[in-house]
Amino acid sequence: QYRYSKGERQYLDNLAGYFSELVLITFVLRKGDPSYESCIHSTFSASNLSIQEMPGPKSFKISILGKLWQFLKVFIFLFKVVPKVDVLYIFLPSYPGALSWIVAKIFRKVHIVYGADDWEQASESMFKWQSLKNSWFYSLYLLVNRWMERRIVETALFSVVAGGQLKAKYTGWGC
Repeated sequence: QYRYSKGERQYLDNLAGYFSELVLITFVLRKGDPSYESCIHSTFSASNLSIQEMPGPKSFKISILGKLWQFLKVFIFLFKVVPKVDVLYIFLPSYPGALSWIVAKIFRKVHIVYGADDWEQASESMFKWQSLKNSWFYSLYLLVNRWMERRIVETALFSVVAGGQLKAKYTGWGC
């Protein structure tokens, strides 16, 4: 009964054909969520594909402390799920992807990266607190994003990317 955008759903259904089991560890959108209608179109068809739902935010207008609390809940969830997988396929840019990478390092799990966008370039649009744009907090946020992207990619078994610019960037990092 889970659905996704048609192109991404087809990609994941096809990818599932190469594995005995494919588990999507993801947030789930429900009716009422701002992105629900624009993102959810197509029902998964692969019988070996299952969903592990990460704890999502209670509100889309979340404070910094609320976001940190959500990160902690996601980290604890991943700490329970990641030991059960053989290979992680980490989607970037995303904080759940970064948290997955940290847990993967703890449990010595191999990971692959799917780079959908340049994290450093996407950071500005991903930042939720406009009043802090000219602060030390925003500078730290950019620094952490840049570091996380590089470390995740450099330690990946391999990467799949959306576009030549990202391919060149990741190739420059040895992946």
